[in-house]
Amino acid sequence: MLAGPYGSSGKCSKAPTQFASREGLLHPWCLLALAILCSFALLAPSRAHGGAPPEVLAGAILFGTVFESLADPDALARRDVPDEVRPRIEAFAARAEAFRSRLPEVERPRGPEVWAVEKRRHMERDMVALIDTPGIEKAACDYAAAAVLAYEWEGFSEVPLKEAACAADFLASHPTTPLRPYLNLFLAHRYRCATEILRGERGARDATTRAAANYKACLEVALKDPDPLVRFVAADMEKRPHLYLEETEARLQRGPVGGAPCPDAALPGAIQDPRAWALACFVISAGPEAASPGTLSEFQADLYGEGQPALFIGSTVDRGNAGGMHYVFKQEGSAYRYLGSLFLHPKAFETLGPGADGNPRMIRYHRLGADEGLLQSVVYDGKSFVVTRSEKVFAQGRDRARFCELFELMCREDPEPGPLTAREPPLPLRRALDLAEGNVEDKRIDLTGQYLHSIGLRYDENARTSYWHVQWMWSQPRIGGEFGLRVYMNGQVVPAPLGP
Repeated sequence: MLAGPYGSSGKCSKAPTQFASREGLLHPWCLLALAILCSFALLAPSRAHGGAPPEVLAGAILFGTVFESLADPDALARRDVPDEVRPRIEAFAARAEAFRSRLPEVERPRGPEVWAVEKRRHMERDMVALIDTPGIEKAACDYAAAAVLAYEWEGFSEVPLKEAACAADFLASHPTTPLRPYLNLFLAHRYRCATEILRGERGARDATTRAAANYKACLEVALKDPDPLVRFVAADMEKRPHLYLEETEARLQRGPVGGAPCPDAALPGAIQDPRAWALACFVISAGPEAASPGTLSEFQADLYGEGQPALFIGSTVDRGNAGGMHYVFKQEGSAYRYLGSLFLHPKAFETLGPGADGNPRMIRYHRLGADEGLLQSVVYDGKSFVVTRSEKVFAQGRDRARFCELFELMCREDPEPGPLTAREPPLPLRRALDLAEGNVEDKRIDLTGQYLHSIGLRYDENARTSYWHVQWMWSQPRIGGEFGLRVYMNGQVVPAPLGP
């Protein structure tokens, strides 16, 4: 059984719903193959795009809907369109114009889910526009409702391969389906894109060979299809040097186009201007108010513990009391690599260095209300930031001390109870560290699995004096039980563990 956003029991409506196609809605990695692949051959700079330069026009088309170019009046003006294909383009455009979706209405939350729902409606429309046969409306709706479709690929081969596997399984179990012409092209496109990605992945030689073979097999079937439009699209697909990677590299430089969402996970390739790239993302999520470069905020944090901090870029417009989305980049030479996005408050976020597996670890506080929030362990697995543990805490109540130990800057928003002066403290840092390590040894405190993380100057409100806070952290992701010590200026050492 195919799985989709409407569930395995989701039924398509008998009464069609209005479907408003918006140019520039889909992400390029959400392309559903077909005529979008021949858009360069079909479409010259036109009045619909204001006579934009070819490279800009190409981006607009690639961020458009499937078969968008065939629905454009200028598609028939091209001299390289064979005569036998022209009537099919006219018929396709007419059916696309008259199309009404039968997919059930669903609540459309803001975010990636929006693009996933719209993508399915576009798939349904394109199937109906391409194939004129009785019952196509129901067949298209049923497949689009249940198909495996990711809202974006994020540069990883497993995503288009999963989408292809879904289509291949469907064809195997429905040998007489009227959707076969569309799905043959869809399969060819997905296997070709996966092949391009796999060529850059380590240890993927066998997988690359299989994907390439599947691409050729599906393309061969499409090239022999009775429909001249299907054959035309397949031939155009075959002659292109790239279907995915070339556009991916171009997108990296210009940022999101046409309202497509910014990816949550890493992207391949280099980004020359991460601030301009992030700014374009915030314009999409927050609107025109976020268009000014002055609305960007940023900080650096050393994720890998190698002395080369990553760049976190946020927006003063697209944030609230709990924090906001940040796009994370790592500098490599003169350019940057995009690592992914992470919601955080800069003052409630700490890096813990890499774990035993080499993956960077972090801890963040995600505010839920005035007195409660989630204390979360986060790991970067090389593709995206993943929450590995989440614990509810009360930052202004019973967990206040623990919270302030972790996120000192958040607590400094309160009026300072006493001066933390810039004068040299009576007890030097080196001496404080020696006292702390001596205390651990004398008390025979078991710190197995923990490492010395930091030492900082704090102020004790009750004792009205400064002290050095020495903090250990877990080597593996874990919340609670981290050992700490307070070393006062008179040499007194007091245990200060975090949590139970």
